[in-house]
Amino acid sequence: MDGYCKYWQSVATNPKYLFRMETRQAEFLVKDRFALNHVICIGVIDNEKQQLVEGILQKYGLKIDVYVMKDWYYLGQ
Repeated sequence: MDGYCKYWQSVATNPKYLFRMETRQAEFLVKDRFALNHVICIGVIDNEKQQLVEGILQKYGLKIDVYVMKDWYYLGQ
């Protein structure tokens, strides 16, 4: 996708990337409630977070696969 999904910042000088931040904010719209039966898996940044999330899920008896998915995270550029 030519960097479109890889970066967070909008770029005012490039119409293709003008609303990049706004496009990504949909994932933050979940506020008060979310049905976990809709979750297929959880992606985390590293092994440390994977262990943390797996521990939380186990504590609550939830069986959701947790994968390290570094490409799902925005770069700081």
